[in-house]
This record gives sequence, structure tokens and C-alpha cells, in this order.
Amino acid sequence: MKSIVISGASTGIGFRLAEILAAQNYRVFAGARNEDDIKRLSAAHTNIVAIELDVTKPEQVDRLIDRLQYEQVVALINNAGIATIGPIETVTPEEFSQQLQVNLVGCYRMIRACAPLLRATKGRVINISSTSGLVAWPFAGAYVASKYGLEGLSDVLRLELGRFGIRTILINPGAVATPLWEKTFSAAQQRLDKQHDAIQSLYGDDMARSEVVVRKSIRTAVPPDTVVNVVVHALHTNSPKARYLVGPSARMQQWLKTLLPVSWFDWLKRKIVYGG
Repeated sequence: MKSIVISGASTGIGFRLAEILAAQNYRVFAGARNEDDIKRLSAAHTNIVAIELDVTKPEQVDRLIDRLQYEQVVALINNAGIATIGPIETVTPEEFSQQLQVNLVGCYRMIRACAPLLRATKGRVINISSTSGLVAWPFAGAYVASKYGLEGLSDVLRLELGRFGIRTILINPGAVATPLWEKTFSAAQQRLDKQHDAIQSLYGDDMARSEVVVRKSIRTAVPPDTVVNVVVHALHTNSPKARYLVGPSARMQQWLKTLLPVSWFDWLKRKIVYGG
């Protein structure tokens, strides 16, 4: 039986991918950090091997690789990720570091560990990125930095690993309907509330307007299964693209970035976020 590794499989896109690929007769090594999520993954399908996996902890990645030594691993899907939102002045060094550790360093760690297994099968690395890896918006600096980094890493790996028959594929969803948005809004507000009055006065109104804009975009967000279907296609097709833009929001943002001069696109983003 062929095997697939998925990080960040506790909910949403990762969980649905585990379910669907297990039903397609893959053995799916699905990573989650929480014991309840591990139990739920295990109960979802007999082909799912739920594992404790925090991509920021090298010892957990090493334990996973030990379990995979006799598996025919045909794909690594890097789905683990967090989103730290707020003005850069409000993001602590620890929060910024954690953002990079999960979204970028964690992907590097998984790819480096799985590369020998994927080389044996001429498998695929599928990195779940974001339009935030292509277009930078105010108040998403830490998240954007992590995703821009993932884009660059993937561009390099297409060449380095491609020589051995390993395909590296980027998935760039736009707005996706997920309950995690509410947690993101709440965390951003809590982060701002901890700042002294001068910082709150500088950013409070702009952040409130930005949240309104994002909430409007969520109304037209694609469901998680739309992203899942694209990932499954990228896994199975004989000629995968280097990048898949998922949803109208992703395509529109990339089109505007390509079409407009930088100064014009910056003006448009300021107009959307700040108003006036």
C-alpha cells in the first residue's frame, strides 16, 4: 500500500484530505498535536495512522521518520500552519518566531526528513501556501513573511528535488471558509489591547476597518473541500502545475499584482484597508 504523510490534519483541509485519501486506499500518516484530535483521526478511517506531530519539535519528526522506514511514501503534504495577525509593532519577537517556526521551518524540517523516502518513489511535496505568499496586506506581516518564505523554498526545491523525480507543488488558496477566522480576529484584538495607548490610537481604527474588509471577503470564501479537491488533483495528475491558485479571490489578487505597477497596487490596498 502506498503511503502519504499529512501535517496539520486535526481539522479542516488536513482532516478532509486524510479522510479522502484513506478512502482511496492510501495509508495516511496524519499528524496532529492534540490527543483528542489524534483519536478522532484514528476513528475516521482504518487506513489513517494518526500520529502525534508538532512540526516545531524535531524529536516528533524523527519518530515519524522511524515509523516510515518500510513504507512506500509517495507524497508529503505540508498543511500545518498558524496565522499571527496584527501590526508588526504589536507582534512580539516570540510570536514572530513561532509563526516562522510552524509555517516555514516546520515545512523545511518535514521536507528534509522525508526527502530520502520520496526520492525512492519519485514522490511529491505539496506545500499548502496562501495568497499571502503572493500578495502582502497590512496587518499580516508575520504571516506574509512565513508564506513568502515558503514560496521561495518551494521554488528552490522544484529544481533541487526535481532532478530526482520529486515534484514540488504549491497550493495558493484565497479566502477559505473556516471557523479559525474568529480565533484570528480575537487574537489580533487581544494583541492590540495589550499595547500602550499611543499604539492603540495609531492602529485601532485601521484594524477595525481591516476586519470589516476581511469579513466581507469571507462571505464569498470557498469551502475547504474546494482546496482539498485541488490537492487531490495535484497528487494524481501526470503533469502537475508548479502552483495552483484556488478560488476567485486568489486569481483576482494575482491578476492585479501582475497587471498593476507596484505603486498602483499599493494605493489600491491602502484604499481597501484604510478607506478614505
